[in-house]
Amino acid sequence: MQKNNSTIDNIREILWRSFYVLSVSVLIYIFLTYFITTITPTTLFIDRQIFSPNYIRIVLGLAFFLAMSGWNILKSLNSINFQSPWKLSRMERIITISSAVLLAYIFGGSLQIPSVLAFIIFIAFLIGFTYLIPQLLNFYSHFTIYDFIYFLRFIFQLIKALASSLKRMYFIKKESNNKKYSKESNKKKYSIVITKEQLNLLKLIGTSSLIIIFISVIIIVTISKYVTGQTIRENKLRKLFYISSIEPEHTTPGRTARLIGYNFGFKTDTNYQVLTDDGIVLEIVTWDKDFIDFLIPLSLPMGNHKIWIVRPTDELHRNQGFRKSNKISLKIHSRFSLLPDVGDSKFDRGVKKIKKYLINTYPKLSPWIFSV
Repeated sequence: MQKNNSTIDNIREILWRSFYVLSVSVLIYIFLTYFITTITPTTLFIDRQIFSPNYIRIVLGLAFFLAMSGWNILKSLNSINFQSPWKLSRMERIITISSAVLLAYIFGGSLQIPSVLAFIIFIAFLIGFTYLIPQLLNFYSHFTIYDFIYFLRFIFQLIKALASSLKRMYFIKKESNNKKYSKESNKKKYSIVITKEQLNLLKLIGTSSLIIIFISVIIIVTISKYVTGQTIRENKLRKLFYISSIEPEHTTPGRTARLIGYNFGFKTDTNYQVLTDDGIVLEIVTWDKDFIDFLIPLSLPMGNHKIWIVRPTDELHRNQGFRKSNKISLKIHSRFSLLPDVGDSKFDRGVKKIKKYLINTYPKLSPWIFSV
């Protein structure tokens, strides 16, 4: 019985350290992404948030969930205690409540919901984070260099054990058949005994390893883009009059599309134009310095088209010359690819409604949506 308890305690010790490493890795990923993108912005970074509110909620929520999972394990080991925010010093309470207000706004205040409900959700998150932040700080400060060495040693021993197991499983020498005995009696049978605790531990280790590999790949890709100069080249594009993308790339006449890029200026008269190889675009919904929303002309025929922007060389119009941006591709499909037709069945109409919803929600997937 004591041996089983000792095994479970060892598993818990490994678990809370794994949760700690994973949680800190997520936070480091957020910091590196902000830091590198701020120094050398990418093509999509022009006075915009690096992370959308939904994405930052998911990433931070994942980091906090991992940390609190580790905190609960430490609590079960009686290695950590609940820290009440009202027993902190005055300065610590001020910092805790200020941080809780910021996190409550990120998780609840920026939701697109009615004002009364948003305020209630904001207060709920505020109270929750007021009690959560002291536990998080207590958990993050619990990790020492000894725990880090313990975690690395465990990973090394795990890899070594897995390697030896694979070696035994796949490189077992089989004795040759002996003429004096039958084939059945001449073969040696090998079996590997794995306890339930070891199986659960292997499952947990496998899941943790996959998460660590995923986060490591994200961090490596982010850093490699900076080291190889890709972000530096992208940063130079910000100084040009340049269209970087159009959303959606595939669409139908009469629908709204968005041009994204750099230095579009601010539309003050008819000298600011969006042009296609079939004529001028008349319906401009929004013209901003880094994006333009417009309606696809009904007269634009089906097929591949080029689209570009023309604007005055001088914003103040002292010089009446014109600048022309690069051209970008746009494919026009039939209006009835998304709208109901006379001969459509109920199934076809339902599919078109789904496609229309997907185009509005995920415009970057338009090539795939229209190909289905």
